[in-house]
Amino acid sequence: MRQYRAEARRTAFLFQDGVLLATACFAFDALELLDGKPCGTGDLPGTGYVEAAWHCLAAAGWIETDPAPAWTERGLAALRHRDRLVAGGAFLARFDDNSPDCWDTPWDAVTRSAFAALLAEHERWRADTDPTDPLTTYLDAALAVPAILTLHGTGALKRPTGDFARLFRLLGWLDRDDAWTGTGAAFLDFADHCGLVGSYLPMLSRLPALFRGELVVRPGDGEWHCQRRINVQASSAAHRRYFTDTDPIVQEIFARTPRPSFVADMGCGDGTWLAHLYDLLGDGVRYVGIDASPVALERAREVLDAAGVPDPLLLIGDVTDPDSLRTRLAEHGLAIDDGLHIRSFLDHDRTYLGLDPADDVPGWSTGVYLAPDGGPLSAREVESDLVAHLRRWRRHVGRFGLVVIEAHSVAPSVARHQVGTTHSAALDTYHALSHQYLIEYSAFLRCCGLAGLQPVGHLERRYPRNKPFVAVSANHLVTDGRCRSTRHRNGTTAGRRVRATTWPTASACTGCCSPTGTWVARGPGAPGRPASSSTTSWR
Repeated sequence: MRQYRAEARRTAFLFQDGVLLATACFAFDALELLDGKPCGTGDLPGTGYVEAAWHCLAAAGWIETDPAPAWTERGLAALRHRDRLVAGGAFLARFDDNSPDCWDTPWDAVTRSAFAALLAEHERWRADTDPTDPLTTYLDAALAVPAILTLHGTGALKRPTGDFARLFRLLGWLDRDDAWTGTGAAFLDFADHCGLVGSYLPMLSRLPALFRGELVVRPGDGEWHCQRRINVQASSAAHRRYFTDTDPIVQEIFARTPRPSFVADMGCGDGTWLAHLYDLLGDGVRYVGIDASPVALERAREVLDAAGVPDPLLLIGDVTDPDSLRTRLAEHGLAIDDGLHIRSFLDHDRTYLGLDPADDVPGWSTGVYLAPDGGPLSAREVESDLVAHLRRWRRHVGRFGLVVIEAHSVAPSVARHQVGTTHSAALDTYHALSHQYLIEYSAFLRCCGLAGLQPVGHLERRYPRNKPFVAVSANHLVTDGRCRSTRHRNGTTAGRRVRATTWPTASACTGCCSPTGTWVARGPGAPGRPASSSTTSWR
């Protein structure tokens, strides 16, 4: 069973990357950008959208950018199947609707016919390919991801028929009698994850228009680029394990006196984390969910009611503006600093406010970043904005700190060697295209420190635990210069006395806490910049 699950996880990662690669190749082909050297823009305006798509190909190991842009052997091998990539991207571009029920309705006859034709071509092509080659799974994704989403939405995922069953037999998920195989049954546990990349199909279907400068993504009210309902559902499914892993952080905070009077989940989504915390903490604390999306709050109300959470407070709010949250909480008799503030996968989704870059911000991040008008941003600009954002929160969380679960970008030079063990090619790209700001973990910790927030080292969590990159982290960030470990508060660690411990600049508690900095080798020619592939201090 463990083998099946590992295979299913790899497939889920490759599916997400495959959707991005196919839609990017479709857009590049339409604008005649695949015929020359990579990273070109032709006569297109200088937006960041084209750069973000080329970044995806670099993360997949298809292109090199140093010393000059060039196709790699892996990329040239993929281009030999350019027609299949473009055909897959063209089929995915059909799914441009972001209405709440768009995946709950069976496909029309034209879409079913297009699916059948593409499936027939794919069967012929796949007969002569290596099923373990990532390219094969990338191209499987163009058919499998929309099929999974519509089957899930119509309640037929566990009982596929017709061409859907034919596809699943091709993938080895169903046997000749249409019974689920071990591989297929394992993938069902990851099916919800297809909604992460699938929720951005309305945006990905319009990549040519974004490349031409005819559209700009504007997150917030009236968003056209994301199907928010399946995004909320998929995020909840993908994030549950991290919620459980933060239990020791929350328990340590509530073991102290005074205790927080409420828990506020900024960006609560469907309320799953709050419902989980209610199981952990019970009554005696108020549960507050804040989200910018009314769709998310409607779902959160349903989830929290079903979990028996008494009188949850649900508010519209924006992570970028904690001062407004303070006012909203006060209207309900709550002081913002009396609560424990938590959030998951949200700080990168703040509104970029465009302050001047700070001199002490390292600019370590290797991602692609877009300004509100679609123009490119530098790493220093994005990191400076994050420092200012965290400083706005620091004023309000002095008593209990912040519990933050966050996603991080992975440098293409690292991601290209981790194909199938991370979906950073997709994750970094659809975040960039939708004006979100993922940065590497080392840069994130540095920005926290500059904002006056330091992690409690022994509570830190990194994911994955055994790879040379950090894709997700969980931390308790505190505002003063003192470690808040209950072990330090009690004056002992591992049976010995310790002195009162402050946080040195290396972000490591010198008593019992493990280092939280991402210690790295210096990259050649880039003094002071982290070489992401050299990360040490793994757990």
